[in-house]
Amino acid sequence: MRLISWTTVRNFGNVKYFNISYGVLLIVPILAELYNRAVPAMRSLGAPGPFPYTLRWLYGASLCYAIGITLYQYFCPPNIKRFADSNAYIDAQYDILERAAPHHRLEIVLAQLDSRVDAEIEKKISELRNLIGRAAGEKRREAEDELSRLVLTLQPDAIQRHLTRQYVRENAAKPMFLLISFVSYIAGTLILLGLLVQRSWDVLSGGI
Repeated sequence: MRLISWTTVRNFGNVKYFNISYGVLLIVPILAELYNRAVPAMRSLGAPGPFPYTLRWLYGASLCYAIGITLYQYFCPPNIKRFADSNAYIDAQYDILERAAPHHRLEIVLAQLDSRVDAEIEKKISELRNLIGRAAGEKRREAEDELSRLVLTLQPDAIQRHLTRQYVRENAAKPMFLLISFVSYIAGTLILLGLLVQRSWDVLSGGI
Protein backbone atom coordinates (compact mmCIF):
# COMPACT_ATOMS: atom_id res chain seq x y z
CA MET A 1 0.00 0.00 0.00
CA ARG A 2 1.48 3.36 -1.01
CA LEU A 3 2.16 6.01 1.63
CA ILE A 4 -0.29 8.56 0.24
CA SER A 5 -3.64 6.90 -0.36
CA TRP A 6 -7.26 7.45 0.51
CA THR A 7 -7.00 4.81 3.24
CA THR A 8 -4.23 6.89 4.84
CA VAL A 9 -6.50 9.93 4.77
CA ARG A 10 -9.32 7.76 6.10
CA ASN A 11 -7.17 6.75 9.08
CA PHE A 12 -6.44 10.40 9.88
CA GLY A 13 -10.18 10.86 10.29
CA ASN A 14 -10.12 8.48 13.27
CA VAL A 15 -8.13 10.96 15.38
CA LYS A 16 -10.29 12.16 18.26
CA TYR A 17 -9.51 15.84 17.71
CA PHE A 18 -11.56 15.79 14.52
CA ASN A 19 -14.67 15.36 16.66
CA ILE A 20 -14.18 18.86 18.12
CA SER A 21 -12.46 20.62 15.21
CA TYR A 22 -15.75 21.94 13.82
CA GLY A 23 -16.61 23.27 17.25
CA VAL A 24 -13.31 25.14 17.28
CA LEU A 25 -14.09 26.62 13.85
CA LEU A 26 -17.37 27.93 15.24
CA ILE A 27 -16.28 29.12 18.67
CA VAL A 28 -12.93 30.79 17.98
CA PRO A 29 -14.31 33.42 15.54
CA ILE A 30 -17.01 34.27 18.10
CA LEU A 31 -14.38 34.69 20.81
CA ALA A 32 -12.27 36.81 18.46
CA GLU A 33 -15.25 39.04 17.70
CA LEU A 34 -16.04 39.47 21.40
CA TYR A 35 -12.37 40.22 22.07
CA ASN A 36 -12.24 42.91 19.36
CA ARG A 37 -15.38 44.55 20.72
CA ALA A 38 -13.96 44.50 24.23
CA VAL A 39 -10.64 46.12 23.28
CA PRO A 40 -11.88 49.76 23.56
CA ALA A 41 -13.22 49.11 27.06
CA MET A 42 -10.01 47.34 28.11
CA ARG A 43 -7.85 50.22 26.94
CA SER A 44 -9.17 52.35 29.77
CA LEU A 45 -7.80 49.75 32.16
CA GLY A 46 -4.50 49.41 30.37
CA ALA A 47 -3.30 48.01 27.07
CA PRO A 48 -5.08 44.71 26.35
CA GLY A 49 -3.05 41.60 25.64
CA PRO A 50 -3.15 40.04 22.16
CA PHE A 51 -5.74 37.49 21.27
CA PRO A 52 -4.36 34.15 22.54
CA TYR A 53 -2.06 32.62 19.95
CA THR A 54 -3.07 29.12 21.10
CA LEU A 55 -6.63 29.74 19.94
CA ARG A 56 -5.37 31.19 16.67
CA TRP A 57 -3.31 28.12 15.91
CA LEU A 58 -6.09 25.78 17.04
CA TYR A 59 -8.32 27.54 14.56
CA GLY A 60 -5.67 27.12 11.86
CA ALA A 61 -5.36 23.39 12.61
CA SER A 62 -9.13 22.98 12.55
CA LEU A 63 -9.32 24.80 9.22
CA CYS A 64 -6.73 22.43 7.76
CA TYR A 65 -8.70 19.45 9.02
CA ALA A 66 -11.94 20.86 7.62
CA ILE A 67 -10.32 21.12 4.18
CA GLY A 68 -9.01 17.57 4.44
CA ILE A 69 -12.35 16.18 5.60
CA THR A 70 -14.31 18.02 2.90
CA LEU A 71 -12.06 16.75 0.10
CA TYR A 72 -12.22 13.24 1.52
CA GLN A 73 -16.01 13.26 1.69
CA TYR A 74 -16.45 14.56 -1.87
CA PHE A 75 -13.67 12.80 -3.77
CA CYS A 76 -12.79 9.59 -1.94
CA PRO A 77 -14.28 6.59 -3.80
CA PRO A 78 -17.23 5.01 -1.94
CA ASN A 79 -15.52 1.62 -1.68
CA ILE A 80 -12.58 3.15 0.18
CA LYS A 81 -14.97 4.85 2.60
CA ARG A 82 -16.82 1.59 3.24
CA PHE A 83 -13.88 -0.80 3.51
CA ALA A 84 -10.78 -0.22 5.63
CA ASP A 85 -8.52 -2.38 3.45
CA SER A 86 -8.50 -4.61 0.39
CA ASN A 87 -9.16 -7.75 2.44
CA ALA A 88 -12.43 -6.35 3.76
CA TYR A 89 -13.38 -5.29 0.23
CA ILE A 90 -12.64 -8.75 -1.18
CA ASP A 91 -14.62 -10.46 1.58
CA ALA A 92 -17.66 -8.30 0.84
CA GLN A 93 -17.52 -8.41 -2.97
CA TYR A 94 -16.20 -11.88 -3.76
CA ASP A 95 -19.48 -13.80 -3.75
CA ILE A 96 -21.25 -11.05 -5.70
CA LEU A 97 -18.66 -11.09 -8.48
CA GLU A 98 -18.49 -14.88 -8.53
CA ARG A 99 -22.22 -15.15 -9.19
CA ALA A 100 -22.55 -12.07 -11.39
CA ALA A 101 -21.22 -13.42 -14.70
CA PRO A 102 -20.70 -17.20 -14.76
CA HIS A 103 -20.65 -17.19 -18.59
CA HIS A 104 -17.73 -14.73 -18.53
CA ARG A 105 -15.53 -16.83 -16.25
CA LEU A 106 -12.95 -17.54 -18.94
CA GLU A 107 -12.64 -13.85 -19.85
CA ILE A 108 -12.25 -12.92 -16.17
CA VAL A 109 -9.53 -15.52 -15.71
CA LEU A 110 -7.65 -14.50 -18.86
CA ALA A 111 -7.79 -10.82 -17.92
CA GLN A 112 -6.08 -11.50 -14.59
CA LEU A 113 -3.32 -13.81 -15.79
CA ASP A 114 0.21 -12.44 -15.73
CA SER A 115 2.21 -13.59 -18.73
CA ARG A 116 5.42 -13.41 -16.71
CA VAL A 117 4.31 -16.02 -14.17
CA ASP A 118 1.29 -17.68 -15.78
CA ALA A 119 2.73 -18.54 -19.17
CA GLU A 120 2.07 -22.25 -18.78
CA ILE A 121 -1.56 -21.66 -17.81
CA GLU A 122 -2.08 -19.33 -20.75
CA LYS A 123 -0.55 -21.94 -23.06
CA LYS A 124 -2.82 -24.68 -21.68
CA ILE A 125 -5.95 -22.56 -22.09
CA SER A 126 -4.96 -21.63 -25.64
CA GLU A 127 -4.40 -25.29 -26.53
CA LEU A 128 -7.79 -26.31 -25.14
CA ARG A 129 -9.58 -23.49 -26.95
CA ASN A 130 -7.91 -24.44 -30.22
CA LEU A 131 -8.84 -28.07 -29.67
CA ILE A 132 -12.46 -27.13 -29.01
CA GLY A 133 -12.47 -25.13 -32.24
CA ARG A 134 -11.07 -28.01 -34.30
CA ALA A 135 -12.45 -31.15 -32.66
CA ALA A 136 -15.93 -32.60 -32.72
CA GLY A 137 -17.97 -35.12 -30.81
CA GLU A 138 -16.41 -36.77 -27.76
CA LYS A 139 -13.02 -35.05 -28.08
CA ARG A 140 -14.70 -31.67 -28.17
CA ARG A 141 -16.76 -32.42 -25.05
CA GLU A 142 -13.65 -33.68 -23.24
CA ALA A 143 -11.77 -30.51 -24.11
CA GLU A 144 -14.72 -28.34 -23.01
CA ASP A 145 -14.96 -30.21 -19.70
CA GLU A 146 -11.22 -29.90 -19.09
CA LEU A 147 -11.29 -26.19 -19.87
CA SER A 148 -14.29 -25.70 -17.60
CA ARG A 149 -12.54 -27.48 -14.72
CA LEU A 150 -9.37 -25.45 -15.25
CA VAL A 151 -11.30 -22.16 -15.29
CA LEU A 152 -13.20 -23.10 -12.13
CA THR A 153 -9.88 -23.87 -10.45
CA LEU A 154 -8.38 -20.53 -11.50
CA GLN A 155 -11.48 -18.41 -10.89
CA PRO A 156 -11.06 -17.78 -7.13
CA ASP A 157 -7.55 -16.41 -7.60
CA ALA A 158 -8.62 -14.39 -10.65
CA ILE A 159 -11.47 -12.76 -8.74
CA GLN A 160 -9.19 -11.97 -5.83
CA ARG A 161 -6.62 -10.40 -8.15
CA HIS A 162 -9.31 -8.38 -9.90
CA LEU A 163 -10.78 -7.04 -6.66
CA THR A 164 -7.33 -6.26 -5.22
CA ARG A 165 -6.32 -4.31 -8.31
CA GLN A 166 -9.63 -2.48 -8.37
CA TYR A 167 -9.24 -1.47 -4.72
CA VAL A 168 -5.67 -0.28 -5.34
CA ARG A 169 -6.79 1.79 -8.34
CA GLU A 170 -9.61 3.42 -6.41
CA ASN A 171 -7.30 4.02 -3.46
CA ALA A 172 -5.15 6.25 -5.69
CA ALA A 173 -8.00 7.86 -7.65
CA LYS A 174 -8.20 11.65 -8.10
CA PRO A 175 -4.56 12.14 -7.04
CA MET A 176 -4.66 15.94 -6.91
CA PHE A 177 -7.50 16.03 -4.38
CA LEU A 178 -5.95 13.10 -2.53
CA LEU A 179 -2.67 14.99 -2.17
CA ILE A 180 -4.34 18.21 -1.04
CA SER A 181 -6.44 16.33 1.51
CA PHE A 182 -3.39 14.46 2.81
CA VAL A 183 -1.29 17.63 3.06
CA SER A 184 -4.13 19.42 4.88
CA TYR A 185 -4.30 16.66 7.49
CA ILE A 186 -0.51 16.69 7.88
CA ALA A 187 -0.46 20.49 8.27
CA GLY A 188 -3.19 20.39 10.90
CA THR A 189 -1.42 17.61 12.77
CA LEU A 190 1.92 19.46 12.73
CA ILE A 191 0.22 22.58 14.09
CA LEU A 192 -1.31 20.59 16.96
CA LEU A 193 2.00 18.88 17.73
CA GLY A 194 3.76 22.25 17.70
CA LEU A 195 1.22 23.69 20.12
CA LEU A 196 1.53 20.65 22.37
CA VAL A 197 5.31 20.92 22.48
CA GLN A 198 5.18 24.68 23.08
CA ARG A 199 2.61 24.52 25.86
CA SER A 200 4.37 21.55 27.47
CA TRP A 201 7.63 23.50 27.45
CA ASP A 202 5.89 26.52 28.98
CA VAL A 203 4.55 24.35 31.80
CA LEU A 204 7.82 22.50 32.47
CA SER A 205 9.96 25.62 32.26
CA GLY A 206 7.59 27.72 34.39
CA GLY A 207 6.92 30.07 31.49
CA ILE A 208 3.18 30.30 32.18
